[in-house]
Amino acid sequence: MCGIFGIVSNKEQLIGKKLVIGGKGLAYRGYDSVGCATVSDKKIDLRKDIGKIDEVSQKLKFSKMFGKRGIIQLRWATFGAPSKINAQPHFGCQKSIVGAHNGNIVNNIILRERFKKERHVVRSTNDGETCVHAFDKYYLDGFSPLESICRAYRDLEGDYAYLITTTLENKIYAVKKGSGLVIGLGKGENYVSSDLPSILPFTRKIIQIKDGEAAILSPEKVEIFNLKTGKKIKRAVKKIKESMESVKKEGYPYFLLKEIHEQSKVAKDLLHLLKASSYVQPFIKSIKKAKKIFLVGCGTSFHAALLGSYYFDLLAKVTAIPVLAPQLIRQFGNSLDKNSVAVFISQSGETKDIINAVRFAKQRKSKILGILNVIGSTLISESDIYLPLSCGYEISVPATKTFLNQIILLLFIAAKMGRKNVDLNQLPGLIEKTIKKVKPCCQKVASLLEKSKNLYYEGYGISHPIALEGALKLKEITYLHCEGIFSSEFKHGPLSAIEKGFPVLFVSAPNDIYHILSHINEVSCRDGLTFSVSEPSKILEKTVNVKIDIPKTNQFIFPILAIIPLQLIAYYLSVKKGINPDFPRNLSKTLTVD
Repeated sequence: MCGIFGIVSNKEQLIGKKLVIGGKGLAYRGYDSVGCATVSDKKIDLRKDIGKIDEVSQKLKFSKMFGKRGIIQLRWATFGAPSKINAQPHFGCQKSIVGAHNGNIVNNIILRERFKKERHVVRSTNDGETCVHAFDKYYLDGFSPLESICRAYRDLEGDYAYLITTTLENKIYAVKKGSGLVIGLGKGENYVSSDLPSILPFTRKIIQIKDGEAAILSPEKVEIFNLKTGKKIKRAVKKIKESMESVKKEGYPYFLLKEIHEQSKVAKDLLHLLKASSYVQPFIKSIKKAKKIFLVGCGTSFHAALLGSYYFDLLAKVTAIPVLAPQLIRQFGNSLDKNSVAVFISQSGETKDIINAVRFAKQRKSKILGILNVIGSTLISESDIYLPLSCGYEISVPATKTFLNQIILLLFIAAKMGRKNVDLNQLPGLIEKTIKKVKPCCQKVASLLEKSKNLYYEGYGISHPIALEGALKLKEITYLHCEGIFSSEFKHGPLSAIEKGFPVLFVSAPNDIYHILSHINEVSCRDGLTFSVSEPSKILEKTVNVKIDIPKTNQFIFPILAIIPLQLIAYYLSVKKGINPDFPRNLSKTLTVD
């Protein structure tokens, strides 16, 4: 996730000041690098560097930049490492064009090679520059800006949005395909941005752009066109009445619920990225060559590691040991050597327990692979190879979309290693369908659990990691004691806790329903209150008190969908208890202490 913001005005001014204001409204979208371009007297002033917007804008004096129009971009790195040269905006071949993007161009590598052969001046490895050259290719051949955008649209694959301006006309050209883009209407100037909150300091009048559309912004008007046909589109102006805080949450009452709903989008982004990434094969090759493989994480990321070990075994016949980061040192320290691979899974890439284990493994000459969300983190610099989660910024302390993409990535790698055909293209749609389907039942379960003080989440086999993660979510944001457990272990002690009305939730994958039935009966025959999360099953429907059905898929995709109702149950119960689920007490997003 990156952020782009542009202004076009009818007068020369210190437009950099406004670009900084707009950029700060997008600060949560990227903090690997920042760049600002303004156009004055047919010259482009481009300044950019690595770092966050506050430090870079001050160091490079963005507020002193002059002109009638300008673009600012905040980058969250995916294609191309965080660096000054990969920072956006980017010039075209002759420095008479400048542009920036948000999203992923999945055929970036192929297009870059093509542009080099066509003697374009390609300065970076970043896919934002690819957008500029895709436009430049046709613009330099004499096509109009609109026709150049339409032709570039046919060449660029992926989900993205970008802004382009030239030295010749006082206009900004905006394109939307899968990534956010909204236009704001001012007096004598107009605005365009990845997100609405950055526009609200300037205007409350907006126009929404849809996928497959382009907008031409001039100071006095905005024109919208269909990218396939080139035909002009009429679009009504909307006035925003909501508060800034409400707009940042896009109408959701909490960031946590917003991020649960974003899971379909980030899953799609990740799959696009993985299919285009040149790092996937070296990542897999390193695992295949290793004699010992460890999947390492803390908290939620450990639960992803645990599920990943199932995927590796079932799909690739590869044994990978899931282990907590401190446990790696204490329990397996002497086993680590040059023939070992440690795959470190982390949202932030800064967790102290993870970094300690990484450095220990490096001392033992082990290969370090990273799976993480924050590009530019310590884990990136310590990894031999890394794969990004492509989730964008996760504001709420409890991890939701980052966990989902961790397990999708591990499934993708396992399927590739084992050369198994697992249809992941259906996932984004299934995630969206699951959210819509389970919400009413999750609200019902939350109501039934409102007075509970203790409960269990049970899973069998591949659903066990999901039971653990669901229990953790409940503990994090409801402050209830909820224990996740392998269901066949329940009879070895915890069963003594069951009495009338004691709640137990079971997560059952399609192939394991008959295994878990006896574990459910152990609870129900003692008058416990039973819940289940599974695909539609008549026998389960007759066995449990409340059943949550998720869409029918297969044994491997089931865990990915099954976590969604557990996230929602935790959310609804937290709100019922008057707890802010975004910022639960005593917890932090990134733990940098031992």
